[in-house]
Amino acid sequence: MPLALIERLGAARSIQELLDVTACWVEDVVECDRLSISVLSDAGDKLKLLAVGDKTVMTPDTTFEFDTSLVGIAFTEQRVINLADLAHSDLTDMSALWQLGIGSVLVAPLVTAGQGLGTINVGRFDGRPFSGEDETKIRSMTGLLAAYLAAHRQVEQVRTVARIDHLTGLLNRRAILEVLAESIENRNDTAVSVLFLDLDGFKRVNDAHGHATGDALLVEISRRMSAAVREGDTVGRLGGDEFLAICRSADDAEPAEAIARRLVDDCAEPVHIGPAVIKPVVSVGVTSLNQSTRSTEDLLAEADYAMYHAKRSADSIAVFDDRIRAEADLLAAVDRDLPLAIANGEMEFYYQAVESLNSAGVLGAEALLRWEHPEHGLIPPPLVLERVESSGLIEQFTQWSLSQLGRDWAGLQKAAPSFAAKAVSINLNPSQLGLSRYCQWHMNMIKANGLAANDVVVEVVESGFEQLCEAASATLHQLAKEGVTLALDDFGDSYNAISLFTQFPIHAVKFDHSLTRAMTDNSQVRTLVAGMADVATTLGIVVVAEGVENQEQVDALLAMGVDSAQGMFLSPPMSITEFTKVARRNEAYEATLLAIQ
Repeated sequence: MPLALIERLGAARSIQELLDVTACWVEDVVECDRLSISVLSDAGDKLKLLAVGDKTVMTPDTTFEFDTSLVGIAFTEQRVINLADLAHSDLTDMSALWQLGIGSVLVAPLVTAGQGLGTINVGRFDGRPFSGEDETKIRSMTGLLAAYLAAHRQVEQVRTVARIDHLTGLLNRRAILEVLAESIENRNDTAVSVLFLDLDGFKRVNDAHGHATGDALLVEISRRMSAAVREGDTVGRLGGDEFLAICRSADDAEPAEAIARRLVDDCAEPVHIGPAVIKPVVSVGVTSLNQSTRSTEDLLAEADYAMYHAKRSADSIAVFDDRIRAEADLLAAVDRDLPLAIANGEMEFYYQAVESLNSAGVLGAEALLRWEHPEHGLIPPPLVLERVESSGLIEQFTQWSLSQLGRDWAGLQKAAPSFAAKAVSINLNPSQLGLSRYCQWHMNMIKANGLAANDVVVEVVESGFEQLCEAASATLHQLAKEGVTLALDDFGDSYNAISLFTQFPIHAVKFDHSLTRAMTDNSQVRTLVAGMADVATTLGIVVVAEGVENQEQVDALLAMGVDSAQGMFLSPPMSITEFTKVARRNEAYEATLLAIQ
């Protein structure tokens, strides 16, 4: 066997290249008019003809049965078959070869370590039999080719396994991004669209039903995605509960947004997993290749931003456009600058007074996050909290919040001693309360600043109670045991608020601003607010009305016995310096009232 041939076989980078090198050598050493190579199918149940050179007689991908074809018998029995008179053969493929003008054939099996992998097949038109020397030359090639073929198939199998997500069977992150890169590079006149799908509330499924149920849900979502896209589209799992679909089509094909709509509808069907019945909700971001998006990273980022827009909007689908691009620039700036903003104390708390409507005195305050970004101005607090969670900065942010709040309020109490009996509230979300060390951090902050446990009220929005995991619930109960006051924020914004009173040690409720705003124009809302206020008061729970904007609302609240309130009509949010001035003036006011009495 020539050394140059062995080197060429060893340098082959794919099975097709390996077969092409083999075909060239066979054509050089054996006189033949037709040449093909068959290999075992992936399923292992047939032999498949592969095209090599320009002498393949049958259509590539033609398959042969093991027991009724010439190549099948040579493969199964692992022996060379050398026939010259094809016209009188009983085998089903011999008459077909004869009709194609082939008079003689030689078929040699590819065998390595006792394992059959395929056959080399040569034929002549004139019917001359292949000689023993021809057979020897072919035999010398089969063992070598089989060994290299086996090695390449093993490598391909490893690559295939490395490209598959082990849970869902879809392409994994690396593989789906490779497909996206290839789609962009080879697009020609084909439209390329990307659908980024995220499963909303997946963490709650894991917390409520366990990770096995969560995994089963991901498998079902992946199956529905695969069924919803078209033939030729590709679906992969990026990781966690995030999936990607790549849609390639002509301009007049089904729009990507329509495919996204079908995905949302199909995924919304309830999933039955053991005793659990889960109604999935997904958000899908859609983007398509255009002049400004020429890379995998661009398309993926656009689809990701569109998905986040969909998650925050009323619709479950968002198509990337200039408006979302502006939002994306803001998110990128927030994500980029957030770590330093936390580390360098670039954020601060503003404080809005909670006042007595009867005496107009200050009862306390609520701490409101404020971050003035140098490029984008004031960043909405909900956006800050969302990016804090998604960027993994929740612990650092929570520790900064407690530290800053403790210093501010301790300094205020020192400057205005009467505020030693008044509390400041901080709004926390379920992720913060679920941190294993939150309670410890909170009580350390109280102790380090010389505060009382009830000086800092922990507020949780009503809808947040629905998302509390076991750890967060335990934190609330432990805080209450330590003497910390718990408040239910945005009260009346959900449907099960009353039941929360029996589940948690709630000391105060804050009526949502939507109720405060509506009660002056709607008698039913006014009756509802009065009833809820009466229930809370009967239970010994303090009632505070948020969002007070005018005197009419003040009068309505006083009429139903609600004395505590906050809102722009009473006092705007202020820096700690400004609020300290207000606190000192309030001390003087209270002193005057006391002297009059």
